[in-house]
Amino acid sequence: MNHRSAQEILINLTGHRNEDKFKKCALFSPNIREIADWDQVLNVCYADSFKMGKDADRIRLDCIMNDGYLQIRQYKSNRTNKIFSNPKEFIEHILSLEVE
Repeated sequence: MNHRSAQEILINLTGHRNEDKFKKCALFSPNIREIADWDQVLNVCYADSFKMGKDADRIRLDCIMNDGYLQIRQYKSNRTNKIFSNPKEFIEHILSLEVE
């Protein structure tokens, strides 16, 4: 019997079936930003993104509406000082932090 974790299922099914939505989740989810302590779109730590006020929201909206998110190729966890080259590895890492 194959025992796969919910984490593996989430990443493998969602990541493969709809890669674009998965990437958007990795980049725009406030929960992911908080856990990673990094805003991938703004390229600043989580706390600094709040200092930007409404400008941060405007930049994120512009990024998603004009497909700017497609240019983002790195995913950073400021919490662990690790950089990932794809959203699947990044989300896997973020989920592992929440399990600890």
